[in-house]
Amino acid sequence: MKLLNIIRITAVLFIIFVATLLLLDRWVSAQTESRTYHDPAKLPSYNVGLVLGTSNISLKRLIPTMPIVCLLLSTYIKNTK
Repeated sequence: MKLLNIIRITAVLFIIFVATLLLLDRWVSAQTESRTYHDPAKLPSYNVGLVLGTSNISLKRLIPTMPIVCLLLSTYIKNTK
């Protein structure tokens, strides 16, 4: 009986944890939607840029966003010359 209660409590805590993670993900997505650009042509012009997700592991796996990152980097390099 004791083990069953521990399993139930663990399951409930796990469900609460996963639900919290999903809610936080949706909240962060909603808060940053106005600052997320999907079209490189709509990016504002700055002299400095921050590119995330360009580690060697990401390059080896060829993540789906890699073409956009390459386009942004090549555009930045062309504009700095």
